[in-house]
Amino acid sequence: MPLSIHGIHLYESLGQSKYKPIWSSPLIAPFTEIEHTADIAFLIRGDHFIQLHRHAQIALAFRFPPLLQFLNQNTFDNLEDIIIDLNDTIAKADSLIGCPFKAISFHGQIEEKIRSLNGR
Repeated sequence: MPLSIHGIHLYESLGQSKYKPIWSSPLIAPFTEIEHTADIAFLIRGDHFIQLHRHAQIALAFRFPPLLQFLNQNTFDNLEDIIIDLNDTIAKADSLIGCPFKAISFHGQIEEKIRSLNGR
C-alpha cells in the first residue's frame, strides 16, 4: 500500500502508554487530488523533476495500489518525458493485470514557489 506522511511530531513519554505532544510541524503534501472534468486529476508538488515523477507515480498508486509493482526510479529533466514514462507504466500494468487508468495527459504548468519546510 502507498504511504503518505503529513507531519512530523515529537512526543514525551509519560509512561503507561501515555504521551504528551511537545512539537509538531505539518509537511507539504506531495500531491493533492483536484476537481477536474476527467475521472481524476492531481496537483503534483516537488522540488525537482525526480520528485515530480515519484509523487505522480505515488498519486496514481493511491487510486490503484497494484500499480506499485510497476513503478520505476527513472530520472527526467522535463515534464513531457515524465508523462511518457507514466503512460508507459500504465500501459504495462494494463497489459499484465488490467488498470483502471488508460492514459495520463498533461494539462498543467510548472509554478515555482518558495516555501519553508512547514509550508509557510
